[in-house]
Amino acid sequence: MKVVHIAPGALDSMIEHRRRTGAGRLDECWEGVWHLTDPTARHQQLALRIGRIHSEVIEDPGKGTAWISINLTDREENWIYNHRCPDGAVILRSNPGRWVGERQSAFLGGPDLVLEILSEGEDVRTKLTFYHSLKVREVLIVDPETGSPELWGLQDEGYRTVEGPSAVTGLEYRKGKKGLEVRDNATGRDWEV
Repeated sequence: MKVVHIAPGALDSMIEHRRRTGAGRLDECWEGVWHLTDPTARHQQLALRIGRIHSEVIEDPGKGTAWISINLTDREENWIYNHRCPDGAVILRSNPGRWVGERQSAFLGGPDLVLEILSEGEDVRTKLTFYHSLKVREVLIVDPETGSPELWGLQDEGYRTVEGPSAVTGLEYRKGKKGLEVRDNATGRDWEV
C-alpha cells in the first residue's frame, strides 16, 4: 500500500471532488485514515452479478435486502471518519442494525453477510477485525481472476472458513471451470459469474 502525506485542506478538497464526481463513492476511512479506491471494471461487474443473485434469493422472497457499495460504520456521529465500503452486503429482516447519517448514508452495525472482491495491492482480510467488531455473520471474499471464493463465518474469537452453503443466503459458492459458480441447493438453480 502506498502512503501519501497531504495537507488537510487539500485532502478535504480532493475527497469532496471524488464524491461530487462519483469517483470516491467506494472510498473508505479507517479511524481517520482515508483509503481511496478505484476498482476495475471486472471487479465492479463481479460485485453487481453477485448482488443480483443475492437480490433474487433474499429480496424477492422478502427475507431482507441485498446491497452493493454500502457504507458500514461503528458510530452514529461522524460515521464518515470510520467506515468500510464492502462490494456488497445482505441484511436480513431480523438484523438489529440501522441506518445513520444524512439521507441514511451508512449502516450502523453488521450486515448478515458482506462481499469483498479482491483488489490488486489490497488485502481485504485486514477488514475482518472491523467486520468482527460489527458482528458481521459471514464474509464472502472472491478472487476476480480465478473466481475462487472464501466464505468466512463469525466465531467468538474471529472468523473461520466455512465449508458448504452460506447460513445467511443458503447459497453455495465454489470455483467453477469458467470462474465463480453459485448454487441454490434449495431450488437446484445454478449461476456462473
